[in-house]
Amino acid sequence: MLILAALWMPVLAVALSLVINSGNWFAHSRHLQLQADAAALAGAGLFGACFGDPTTASAAIEAQARKYAGDPGVSQPYNSQIGGARKGTVTVNFNRKRFAVGGPGPDDTVEAGACDAKMVDVKITEANLPWFLGRGTLCPGGLFGVCAINARARASLQQKGSAADSLPVGVPDNNPLAAAAIYVDESSSNTVLGKQQLTKSPATTVTLNGQTLYQWVSSTGLSLNITHANTGVVIALAGDATYTFPGANLTAICNHVLVECYSVTQDASGAVTAATGLDFIHGYDTAGTGAAAAPILRDVTLFNQGCTNGSGPYFLLNAGCTVGVRAKVDFGTGAANPTVSPTLAQLKVGGWGCPNGGQNPKGCVMTYNTTGANAGYFTTNGPNYPTMPADGQAHAIDLNWGTGTGSTSKNGTFTSTQRSFSADIDTSGPVQFVRVDNEIGNFGNSVAYGPHTFNTTIGVIPSLQANASSPTSPPVALKVTSKGSNGQAIDCDPSKANLRDELATGCTPQYAINRGTPCHAASFYTLPQAAPWDCTVTQTGSSVGQVDDGMLCRTQGQCYSPRVCTNPIHWVDSNGDGKITVPEDIAPGDPRLMSVFVTAFGAFSGNGTQVIPITNFATFYVTGWSKNGGGQGDPCSGQPGLPNPDPVPNKTGGWIVGHFIKYVDTIGGSGTGDPCDFSSFGSCVVVLTK
Repeated sequence: MLILAALWMPVLAVALSLVINSGNWFAHSRHLQLQADAAALAGAGLFGACFGDPTTASAAIEAQARKYAGDPGVSQPYNSQIGGARKGTVTVNFNRKRFAVGGPGPDDTVEAGACDAKMVDVKITEANLPWFLGRGTLCPGGLFGVCAINARARASLQQKGSAADSLPVGVPDNNPLAAAAIYVDESSSNTVLGKQQLTKSPATTVTLNGQTLYQWVSSTGLSLNITHANTGVVIALAGDATYTFPGANLTAICNHVLVECYSVTQDASGAVTAATGLDFIHGYDTAGTGAAAAPILRDVTLFNQGCTNGSGPYFLLNAGCTVGVRAKVDFGTGAANPTVSPTLAQLKVGGWGCPNGGQNPKGCVMTYNTTGANAGYFTTNGPNYPTMPADGQAHAIDLNWGTGTGSTSKNGTFTSTQRSFSADIDTSGPVQFVRVDNEIGNFGNSVAYGPHTFNTTIGVIPSLQANASSPTSPPVALKVTSKGSNGQAIDCDPSKANLRDELATGCTPQYAINRGTPCHAASFYTLPQAAPWDCTVTQTGSSVGQVDDGMLCRTQGQCYSPRVCTNPIHWVDSNGDGKITVPEDIAPGDPRLMSVFVTAFGAFSGNGTQVIPITNFATFYVTGWSKNGGGQGDPCSGQPGLPNPDPVPNKTGGWIVGHFIKYVDTIGGSGTGDPCDFSSFGSCVVVLTK
């Protein structure tokens, strides 16, 4: 027994030493992996700063990662390797393809700063770990491999692919795939006279009306026979590239899924009940002879007086300006100059701020021209000119006329002789330029009865591929809902009773970007869900008051209490770098930061409950909303050093205003697999990929 014991004791001692040292190696290996994981996630938590100063942000991310990695080369590191004096040499490689010692060959790590690489890749090596028992180092080089322990973690910054707790608001991407100008006879129940398909110019944008827009043009002229005085031009945009706008009337054209028409009025069934269009053509008769008591209106055109838009004054992106009027009226053949005896004819522009006092005719004075380019025409020459309000409406130009004096005087009004349209997000949508030309290349807004050829050019806001960062960026208005319209509200949470609750607490179900999968019927989207939904259901009905209630609850925590500001607006450049970013200026937990759904263009064009695919997610910073009856619902006005709420559209309805912002969402979310594109629209998310 003694001999056997003597023989086995060395073997047992070696085995015991191997077990203890292997356990020590395992403990060091696991702690090293903890260090790598902590480093990757801690560094990635600062990715939001990349939207401000990428160079400074990259340095801060690396410093944070090294600190949490327990890098011995930094001051007061966290998560230092265990073992005290009995540990090996720890080396941290940041965004490098290889480990310091051993390990596999070069990998796919991007060797650049974190903001450029869109990743935080941490490789940690502990080399030459000492034996726990005995002398030498835990270098299994002779038996088990290389003389180093390696651990690795990578957190990647990807485009956001799924989300929960989103705001129940869909944002249609301003990316129409087809467009047409629909010419309608307003004098004959909006009969469709002709349709002109428009083609999008090459991908580069152009400057129209001072804005960067995509231009759509007619490739061939549209031949029409103008037989009535009032022809409207309705602009139709579609989210279907194959759509050719079939249909004999506006209801058939505009009520089609993925089609939006500007500007028309539709009832609850989708039937078009009125159409003003975004442009206008005045038609006139050249036949007949006028008289002092029965003048005949001929040619009427508008010209920019105080307006500056290239499509003005017929389509004004920047309204609130003055226009001029040029008109020819046949008062008879009694005098070469109708303003001289015997007719003593007068012509004035009625309404839109023109004088409304004194004897008839009333309005802005027009002068008859006997020489020059305007010979034979009346033109406005001041001191007063009609002013076109910035109200999103079509403004008809009436001309008041009068002849003679005293008991022999006659007067009357030519109604709707021309029209000027003021653009607005609600009535003209993404269309910010419209021009109609005739066969000779001039504005075709006044033509004699008969055949003519027209060409249409429009400018559309580019696709939602830009995020605000400047403190002076103009706010964006989201139409959640309004009376008689479904708006852009989404019924995203079957467990919540109404829009107010969904706005207040967000959508509980998990949603993902649709990659071309057909949507199910609306009845499919009920809880519990087996997998994230990539389509969602639209909200029906009018819930204007619930928008105010829900936003007050979400942003101020006052679901049923007085309207008091507890969470002011932080859309302000607090650090003076000229940009507004998270977390430098806006805290990541600010309840005004909200995720919204991005949908295809025209997704909300139909009526009733619809199921629409989700094309993206975006982050919206709320700076105001409308209350029931109109007006500002955000209570945070007059906060010292902070901005007041942005104005809401001057319409009755539930609007939310604010700014789209590039934002890194909560760590651990789901990404698309594509690297975060700092210049593109949509949110990003940090994903632990290694």
